[in-house]
Amino acid sequence: NAASAVLNNVKGTWNLLQLCEEYGAERFVMVSTDKAVNPVGAMGASKRVCEILTSLTGFRLQKPYSSVRFGNVLGSSGSLIPLLRTQIENGGPVTLTHPDMTRFFMLIPEAVSLVLMSATLSQAGDINVLKMGEPIRILELAKSLMALMGKADGEIDIAFTGVRPGEKMFEELYLTGDELTTRHADILTVPRGEAGVGLASDSAVLARIEKLIQMAECQDPELTTTLRTIANEPLTSDKIINI
Repeated sequence: NAASAVLNNVKGTWNLLQLCEEYGAERFVMVSTDKAVNPVGAMGASKRVCEILTSLTGFRLQKPYSSVRFGNVLGSSGSLIPLLRTQIENGGPVTLTHPDMTRFFMLIPEAVSLVLMSATLSQAGDINVLKMGEPIRILELAKSLMALMGKADGEIDIAFTGVRPGEKMFEELYLTGDELTTRHADILTVPRGEAGVGLASDSAVLARIEKLIQMAECQDPELTTTLRTIANEPLTSDKIINI
C-alpha cells in the first residue's frame, strides 16, 4: 500500500524533523531498513526517501541527524518468529515464501544498543549500517525453531507461497560496498563526501518529496511510479550521491 507507506513513513518523518528543528533537538535517529537499498517495494522505497529527508536536514542544520539501517529483529512485534511459533503451535502448515530466500537477523538487545550507539557516533547527515553477520535461510530458521519446540522432522508441513511483488530473494545492507568504519566495530557509515549540500539541490529534492506526500493524500494513481523514481535515482548533489 504505497499511499499508507508514504503517509506513515515519509510524512511522519517530515513532521518529526520539522518539530525537532522548531524545538532545537540536538540529535535525531531515523530507523531505516535493508529494504531501502535498491528498493523494489513501497515500504523500502518510502524508507529510502526518509533517509534522504533526514540527511538533507542534518546537513542543513549541521546537527547529528542520521539514519541507521539493519535487517530483521528476532522476536519483535509483527516479525517472522512470532508468526512461525503460532503456526507451529497450531500444527502447521508453516508458510514460507521460497526455500532459498535469505534474510539478515539480530536480537532485540543488539538492535537497541546499536541504535543508541549509532546516535552517539553520528555526524550530520550520516547513514549508518549495522553489521549483521551472514544472511540466514528462512527455511533453516523455521526448521531450527520446530526442533526447539520439540517437533520431529517432517511432523509440521511447510508450504511455499512464492515470492510476492516488491519482495527480494536476498536483502542488501550496502549500496556501494565502500562503507567507512567508525569507532564501533559493528557500525559502518556510508560515504557522503564533504559536509554540506547546495541549497538549490535541497530545495528541488524537498519540493519533489512534498509533491509525493500530496499525491499520497489524494491517492494519485501515479504515486507508486513517482515513489520508486525518487527512491532509486541518484541525487543531483555530489555531496550525497553515495547515500
